Amino acid sequence: MHAKPLTIVLSVVTAWATVALGAGFGQEARAATDAAYLPCGPAALVAGIAGAGSGATLSLAPHCTYELTAALPAVNQDLTIRGNGATIERSFSPGVPDFSILTVNQGNLVISDLSFRNGGSGEIGAPLAFGSAGGAIDNYGNLTVTGGDFTSSSTADGGAILNEFGNLSVRDAVFAGNAAVNGGAIENNGTMVVTNSTFTANTATSLGGAVATAGDATVSGGTFSGNTAESGGGMWSTITAAVTGSDFRGDKAGLGGGVFNDGFMTFTGGQLVSDTASYAGGGIYNDEFGEATVTGTAFLRNTALFGGGMDNEDIAALSGSPMYGNSAGQVGGGIYTDWVLTVADSQILRNVAAAGGGGIYNSSSFGPPGYVALSDSAVLDNRPDNCEGCQPDGAPRGLGARRARRVGRATIRRWPGGRPMPSFPAATPGRPGAPR
Repeated sequence: MHAKPLTIVLSVVTAWATVALGAGFGQEARAATDAAYLPCGPAALVAGIAGAGSGATLSLAPHCTYELTAALPAVNQDLTIRGNGATIERSFSPGVPDFSILTVNQGNLVISDLSFRNGGSGEIGAPLAFGSAGGAIDNYGNLTVTGGDFTSSSTADGGAILNEFGNLSVRDAVFAGNAAVNGGAIENNGTMVVTNSTFTANTATSLGGAVATAGDATVSGGTFSGNTAESGGGMWSTITAAVTGSDFRGDKAGLGGGVFNDGFMTFTGGQLVSDTASYAGGGIYNDEFGEATVTGTAFLRNTALFGGGMDNEDIAALSGSPMYGNSAGQVGGGIYTDWVLTVADSQILRNVAAAGGGGIYNSSSFGPPGYVALSDSAVLDNRPDNCEGCQPDGAPRGLGARRARRVGRATIRRWPGGRPMPSFPAATPGRPGAPR
């Protein structure tokens, strides 16, 4: 357990808990079977959390805005909070200090229909006084969120939520206008499951405009739109990630306008539409230690300098994935690849590149040209050509050597700024002479 300092929290608890709540309130909050109603006001909220016994349920005043000038008491027990459409916000008043609204040190916290606003530092990329912490929620335990909006929160890591070493489950939530260095809305270092949630206009100055994950991540349904980052406009991932039925639309980054993958990723269904990379991988950028399996996913009108639809730097397999109308300012209108690419049952049509490889550009940046295998796929009507540098189907020439050269996870991976990605070994640069 890594508990955050509670000096600020304890000071406000002592003051607010004396407000006329009545002696019976504390007993009610400790009841595991009955929900304790919290009147609209910060004093009631602070006292309710501070006095809740393990297993308690707190019910907030419907549609109330609980305005805070200091952090809430940390959660160290099993607790359920029913939001009833309420909002908890860090006050916008001048002089209010920076703080993460809520910290979960241990136990199971279940939150429903509750919104969080203006958590953290109030400015992009600024760390909180006690170090890395999520702007709205900092989680070390087991956190379940259903519904609610997370807006206008910002800090260095995890603009809205930082999942440190815990388990995070999010369903039917909206994340809009949050900002961080890594993970504009969410940074995950543990286990994360996100279902049917919306990420809009979140910003990261480095990794993952909406989501940055260095753990095990499962994302299903939902939409990522208008998010921006240096790498991974919608999502940046290492270790393992499974994305199913999610749409990435209008996200932007230098590498991986929609998605940046540096680990093992499966991407099934959904669409990547009008995502933009100023350098490579308009839809998806598969990095040097990435292994991406893409099934039944549409790549439509994405743009980049290299690889309008996809830039593959390692191993990528596409099946049943149409690629239409993507464009590259240099090469690889549909796909830029320089390692191992297999395409099955897919149509790569009407993509455009300024200098070559309108459909697919197979590069020799790492020595011999990469390996491209096409089966039951149409590569047609691309400009200026369909597949530049492609060899015929056949034995995967040099594939064994390529697999050997990509092995090399030896050092500790670090987030930009030097903070280690906890508990996971890191990818060291595996191939000299990168083309970028």
